[in-house]
Amino acid sequence: MRKEFFLLENIIKNTCGNDKVYYLASPGNWGDALTRYGTLKFLRSIGVEYTELKSYHAAAELIKAENVLIFGGSGNWHNEGSIQILRNIHKYFHAIIVLPSTYEAHHSFPNTVFFSRDRYDSKARMPDAPFCHDMAFYIEPISSVKKSGSGYFFSTDSQIEMGAALFS
Repeated sequence: MRKEFFLLENIIKNTCGNDKVYYLASPGNWGDALTRYGTLKFLRSIGVEYTELKSYHAAAELIKAENVLIFGGSGNWHNEGSIQILRNIHKYFHAIIVLPSTYEAHHSFPNTVFFSRDRYDSKARMPDAPFCHDMAFYIEPISSVKKSGSGYFFSTDSQIEMGAALFS
Protein backbone atom coordinates (compact mmCIF):
# COMPACT_ATOMS: atom_id res chain seq x y z
CA MET A 1 0.00 0.00 0.00
CA ARG A 2 2.85 2.43 0.72
CA LYS A 3 3.99 2.58 -2.91
CA GLU A 4 0.92 4.65 -3.82
CA PHE A 5 1.83 7.10 -1.08
CA PHE A 6 5.37 7.32 -2.55
CA LEU A 7 3.88 8.35 -5.90
CA LEU A 8 1.83 11.05 -4.17
CA GLU A 9 4.92 12.18 -2.23
CA ASN A 10 6.97 12.50 -5.43
CA ILE A 11 4.28 14.46 -7.25
CA ILE A 12 3.83 16.81 -4.29
CA LYS A 13 7.56 17.42 -3.90
CA ASN A 14 8.10 17.90 -7.65
CA THR A 15 5.16 20.28 -7.89
CA CYS A 16 5.89 22.31 -4.77
CA GLY A 17 9.64 22.80 -5.06
CA ASN A 18 10.43 25.93 -3.06
CA ASP A 19 6.98 27.45 -3.51
CA LYS A 20 4.73 28.49 -0.65
CA VAL A 21 2.33 25.58 0.02
CA TYR A 22 -1.20 25.83 1.38
CA TYR A 23 -3.44 23.00 2.49
CA LEU A 24 -7.22 23.24 2.42
CA ALA A 25 -9.11 20.34 3.99
CA SER A 26 -12.30 19.22 2.36
CA PRO A 27 -15.32 20.14 4.49
CA GLY A 28 -17.47 17.26 5.58
CA ASN A 29 -18.18 14.57 8.11
CA TRP A 30 -16.13 12.47 10.57
CA GLY A 31 -14.67 10.50 7.68
CA ASP A 32 -13.32 13.73 6.22
CA ALA A 33 -11.82 14.52 9.64
CA LEU A 34 -9.90 11.22 9.51
CA THR A 35 -8.77 12.06 6.00
CA ARG A 36 -7.52 15.45 7.24
CA TYR A 37 -5.68 13.82 10.15
CA GLY A 38 -4.01 11.33 7.80
CA THR A 39 -3.09 14.13 5.41
CA LEU A 40 -1.46 16.21 8.14
CA LYS A 41 0.57 13.17 9.29
CA PHE A 42 1.58 12.48 5.69
CA LEU A 43 2.67 16.06 4.94
CA ARG A 44 4.72 16.19 8.15
CA SER A 45 6.33 12.81 7.46
CA ILE A 46 7.45 13.83 3.96
CA GLY A 47 8.77 17.19 5.18
CA VAL A 48 6.40 19.50 3.33
CA GLU A 49 5.96 22.81 5.10
CA TYR A 50 2.49 24.24 4.60
CA THR A 51 -0.01 26.71 5.94
CA GLU A 52 -3.46 25.32 6.56
CA LEU A 53 -6.32 27.44 5.29
CA LYS A 54 -9.36 27.37 7.53
CA SER A 55 -11.74 28.17 4.66
CA TYR A 56 -11.59 28.60 0.92
CA HIS A 57 -12.44 32.30 1.35
CA ALA A 58 -8.93 32.79 2.79
CA ALA A 59 -7.46 31.77 -0.58
CA ALA A 60 -8.58 35.04 -2.16
CA GLU A 61 -5.84 36.81 -0.19
CA LEU A 62 -3.12 34.58 -1.66
CA ILE A 63 -2.87 36.02 -5.14
CA LYS A 64 0.75 35.14 -5.90
CA ALA A 65 1.85 33.03 -8.83
CA GLU A 66 4.26 30.93 -6.76
CA ASN A 67 1.61 29.47 -4.46
CA VAL A 68 0.65 25.78 -4.50
CA LEU A 69 -2.56 24.39 -3.03
CA ILE A 70 -2.99 20.88 -1.70
CA PHE A 71 -6.75 20.33 -1.65
CA GLY A 72 -8.10 17.71 0.75
CA GLY A 73 -9.49 14.53 -0.71
CA SER A 74 -13.08 13.49 -0.18
CA GLY A 75 -16.24 12.07 -1.63
CA ASN A 76 -17.59 15.61 -1.98
CA TRP A 77 -17.23 15.52 -5.76
CA HIS A 78 -20.73 14.13 -6.25
CA ASN A 79 -22.28 17.56 -5.86
CA GLU A 80 -21.11 21.09 -6.48
CA GLY A 81 -19.24 21.38 -3.13
CA SER A 82 -15.61 20.73 -4.05
CA ILE A 83 -16.15 21.66 -7.69
CA GLN A 84 -17.41 25.12 -6.73
CA ILE A 85 -14.54 25.65 -4.30
CA LEU A 86 -12.01 24.90 -7.06
CA ARG A 87 -13.87 27.14 -9.51
CA ASN A 88 -13.59 29.97 -7.00
CA ILE A 89 -9.94 29.57 -6.06
CA HIS A 90 -7.99 27.81 -8.84
CA LYS A 91 -6.93 31.15 -10.32
CA TYR A 92 -5.04 32.04 -7.12
CA PHE A 93 -2.54 29.17 -7.41
CA HIS A 94 -0.08 28.18 -10.10
CA ALA A 95 -0.56 24.51 -9.17
CA ILE A 96 -3.20 22.51 -7.30
CA ILE A 97 -3.02 18.90 -6.15
CA VAL A 98 -6.35 17.32 -5.27
CA LEU A 99 -5.72 14.50 -2.82
CA PRO A 100 -7.37 11.10 -3.37
CA SER A 101 -11.09 11.55 -3.93
CA THR A 102 -14.13 9.79 -5.34
CA TYR A 103 -15.51 11.36 -8.53
CA GLU A 104 -19.01 11.23 -9.99
CA ALA A 105 -18.03 13.02 -13.21
CA HIS A 106 -14.97 14.16 -15.15
CA HIS A 107 -13.37 17.37 -13.87
CA SER A 108 -10.59 19.48 -15.29
CA PHE A 109 -8.99 22.69 -14.08
CA PRO A 110 -5.82 24.37 -15.33
CA ASN A 111 -2.63 23.30 -13.54
CA THR A 112 -4.51 20.79 -11.38
CA VAL A 113 -3.56 17.18 -10.67
CA PHE A 114 -6.41 15.01 -9.40
CA PHE A 115 -5.80 11.79 -7.46
CA SER A 116 -8.41 9.03 -7.37
CA ARG A 117 -9.01 6.90 -4.29
CA ASP A 118 -10.66 4.05 -6.16
CA ARG A 119 -9.67 2.11 -9.26
CA TYR A 120 -13.17 1.58 -10.62
CA ASP A 121 -15.87 4.22 -11.04
CA SER A 122 -13.62 7.21 -10.33
CA LYS A 123 -10.92 5.85 -12.64
CA ALA A 124 -13.51 5.53 -15.42
CA ARG A 125 -14.57 9.15 -14.88
CA MET A 126 -11.06 10.52 -14.32
CA PRO A 127 -8.78 8.18 -16.33
CA ASP A 128 -5.72 10.42 -15.99
CA ALA A 129 -5.99 10.64 -12.20
CA PRO A 130 -3.26 8.58 -10.53
CA PHE A 131 -4.48 6.17 -7.85
CA CYS A 132 -3.61 6.62 -4.19
CA HIS A 133 -5.31 5.24 -1.13
CA ASP A 134 -7.54 7.56 0.87
CA MET A 135 -5.37 9.64 3.20
CA ALA A 136 -7.19 8.14 6.21
CA PHE A 137 -5.27 4.94 5.44
CA TYR A 138 -2.03 6.78 6.20
CA ILE A 139 -2.96 6.74 9.89
CA GLU A 140 -1.09 4.01 11.73
CA PRO A 141 -3.18 1.62 13.83
CA ILE A 142 -3.64 2.79 17.40
CA SER A 143 -2.73 0.17 19.95
CA SER A 144 -5.48 -0.72 22.37
CA VAL A 145 -6.53 -3.47 24.70
CA LYS A 146 -5.86 -6.81 22.99
CA LYS A 147 -8.98 -8.63 21.97
CA SER A 148 -9.40 -11.39 19.46
CA GLY A 149 -11.69 -11.41 16.50
CA SER A 150 -12.30 -9.45 13.36
CA GLY A 151 -14.53 -6.53 12.56
CA TYR A 152 -15.97 -5.47 9.24
CA PHE A 153 -16.89 -1.82 8.83
CA PHE A 154 -18.94 -0.71 5.86
CA SER A 155 -19.90 2.78 4.83
CA THR A 156 -23.51 3.49 4.03
CA ASP A 157 -22.58 6.94 2.81
CA SER A 158 -23.47 7.06 -0.88
CA GLN A 159 -20.54 9.32 -1.68
CA ILE A 160 -17.90 6.87 -0.52
CA GLU A 161 -16.92 3.96 -2.73
CA MET A 162 -14.05 2.63 -0.67
CA GLY A 163 -15.90 -0.54 0.24
CA ALA A 164 -15.01 -2.29 3.44
CA ALA A 165 -12.00 -2.23 5.67
CA LEU A 166 -10.97 -5.26 7.67
CA PHE A 167 -9.48 -4.81 11.11
CA SER A 168 -8.21 -7.66 13.26
